[in-house]
Amino acid sequence: MATSSSQNSCTLKSVQRLAALMQDNESTESFWLALSDTLDKTFSHTSCTVLSYNCDSRLLLRLYSSRPDVHRPGGYKQVTSSHWSRTVLDEGRILIGSNREDIKAYFAEYEDLWANGWESILNIPVKRDGKTIGTINIMNASGAYDNADHATAILFAQLTVAAIERATEREGTSLTEFNQTEVGIV
Repeated sequence: MATSSSQNSCTLKSVQRLAALMQDNESTESFWLALSDTLDKTFSHTSCTVLSYNCDSRLLLRLYSSRPDVHRPGGYKQVTSSHWSRTVLDEGRILIGSNREDIKAYFAEYEDLWANGWESILNIPVKRDGKTIGTINIMNASGAYDNADHATAILFAQLTVAAIERATEREGTSLTEFNQTEVGIV
């Protein structure tokens, strides 16, 4: 997908802003808000979540949600085997759900997602040293991410590595040990 010079300039400014927030040791919440805003400007979304992932325990921890009324930060979820988990978590590849049928195929809570107008999703794995440590997930109306630039999505994911590690540690956990007694709905 071709990008214009103004799009490249906007992306570069966004990357610089996110990098500065991490370099200046700003709060993780400030970083999440800036990330959500940047992803909205770049891809457009009506919901953004960031999850930390522990591959040993197969647990996800929601670190951030732009819609805490729907997706509460701090929730844990046990990962089950699915097309979504194999693609995004195990293989570390971007997964796009283009329409209602995809959303239904990928998520048990599809009716709740549909009720909020979320008929497409862009799931971006966040990787460190080749290992998936989290995901960024943005949702919108049907077809919103069919032409999403994967390289740009990966760029934003990689800028998120330190924030995921920092937020996970601040939750009183580490990337290797989640408190399994708190597992519930994400």
